[in-house]
Amino acid sequence: MKVTRDSKSQLEMNFQKAPLRWDILGMFIGTTAVAVLGVPIYGLIFGFTAEAWIAFAVLFSACNMAITTGYHRLWSHKSFNAHWSVRLMLALVGALALENSILKWASDHRRHHGHVDDPYKDPYAATRGFWFSHIGWMLRDYPSAPMDFSNVRDLNKDPIVRWQHKYYLPLAVGINLAVPLGLGLVFGNVPEMMLVAGFLRLVVTHHTTFFINSLAHIIGTRPWSTGNTARDNFILAVLTFGEGYHNYHHAHPSDYRNGIRFWQWDPSKWLIRGLSALGLTHNLRTVSRERQRAVRAQSKSANQSILITTSAETLDAPAAAIHGSASSRPAA
Repeated sequence: MKVTRDSKSQLEMNFQKAPLRWDILGMFIGTTAVAVLGVPIYGLIFGFTAEAWIAFAVLFSACNMAITTGYHRLWSHKSFNAHWSVRLMLALVGALALENSILKWASDHRRHHGHVDDPYKDPYAATRGFWFSHIGWMLRDYPSAPMDFSNVRDLNKDPIVRWQHKYYLPLAVGINLAVPLGLGLVFGNVPEMMLVAGFLRLVVTHHTTFFINSLAHIIGTRPWSTGNTARDNFILAVLTFGEGYHNYHHAHPSDYRNGIRFWQWDPSKWLIRGLSALGLTHNLRTVSRERQRAVRAQSKSANQSILITTSAETLDAPAAAIHGSASSRPAA
């Protein structure tokens, strides 16, 4: 469907009038305030134990791996299959990450891949800037991220996904209180564990994950496809347990690997492969080298066509027409 100037204006107006999500806004403000103010103040007064930092590292790693391995590669892209015990663990630890239910997360993510960079259809379109793609898209009830699960009907066949979605709020709140509280009781310092393994871990988990929606579409290289803004970034791969090879992922989203080279940092890939050796994951999907080369060649060809067309228009067309045509790009 062709989008006219008037319809674009209406779409933009709908975005500008989107109501605030006070529950989400309050959650982000509250957790950030405790992490930024409460944690250092407590540390200056009482100091921190090694147990608290070990708990932080373990829970941070577990949460990120649950999002990358479970929410993203298993459920959003179905790049492999997993035993029910693995799915249950990923669903529980995914709730600990507090990034919404599997159904909502996967629905938004599939919509992102289907309309990548479209400012009106991509839920966290990088074309709307860093702030929007990083966190802003969650702070208002934007029309690009509706509560519409029609694109994840297949996931409703999984009883673990249905259970987690139905009880997500009490499950997420309960597990985020119970885990650090339990660790605090075991090690004899509840306030320290609540601050470090609870609030600080949650905030760091959130923003490292959010970097894939924002920085991974801004900073890095595009060796596999130039048809969208997704980038490969080694530093982000380290911070996000392998998700930083984002250009490859957008070129081949069905591949269970993001870092396809043996030396590329992708712990999520290693976990999936390791569980496969134990018989707990199977049907690991990969993209052949022939397909990789074909997609890369197609992207280069499309990019060269754009350059040739743009050069011709520069010679023959007025400036207004040139700027008007510059917004078009091939689909990923």
